[in-house]
Amino acid sequence: MNCYQKIATKVAASKATELIARWSKHQKSINKQLYVIMSIPYSSAISQSLISIVFLLVFLSINTSANSQDKEKIFRKGVNLYDDGMYKEALIYIDSSLNMDSSLYQRFHLRADIKSALKMYKAAIEDMTRCINKCKGPNRMSHVSDYYLRRSELHYFDKNQNQAFLDIHKSIEFNPKNWKAYNIRSFYYKKSGNTYDALDDLSTSISINDNEANTYVARGELRADVGDIAGACVDFKKLSGWGFDEYDLWIKDNCSKK
Repeated sequence: MNCYQKIATKVAASKATELIARWSKHQKSINKQLYVIMSIPYSSAISQSLISIVFLLVFLSINTSANSQDKEKIFRKGVNLYDDGMYKEALIYIDSSLNMDSSLYQRFHLRADIKSALKMYKAAIEDMTRCINKCKGPNRMSHVSDYYLRRSELHYFDKNQNQAFLDIHKSIEFNPKNWKAYNIRSFYYKKSGNTYDALDDLSTSISINDNEANTYVARGELRADVGDIAGACVDFKKLSGWGFDEYDLWIKDNCSKK
């Protein structure tokens, strides 16, 4: 048995132990309910049927409560392992929690992030597709936009640039105010040699959120690359005003007369 099988076995054993404990805790209340039923002056057949029904309902109630608590505990353990950088171990726990309840689409996003950290890009893409398909409704447009953005990044990591472009376009379609999507698309444009489209997207991003330093860095460097020194000076001076000193020498050499 390898280490991952041991972890999975430990999770299953822990779940069984807790369920038994909860059953014992509620045994007295079950006995009381059975006692009340037995005292009802009905035929033995009816009493026996009622006993069976109560026994089944109480057991299902306890089992449902136990499962709900167990899947949350298992999920939180997976999150903690992910935060600690223990991605393979985290994946075992997140898999287990999703096997218990796959209705929470946000958890597929976390599993996609874990798989991405393990360079399992195709499997991560499948999980992000589940997020997109499960996330419905007009009030969740921004969520869908973020999921398309994340899937776009995964396609890019998986060296599928065409699909990466399609998904980032979808991200912007679902939320035209998603400034992060414009930044990502600008990066794609730059990589493909479309410098001016990249600049346009960065300017759009800044028009939506003018408080993101990385966007000014990217636009300032692109402006400098295409010879727009005045524009680059504006961006780098903005950064300098925020306390970033990486471009102070460049500003001194290029912007003294600006």
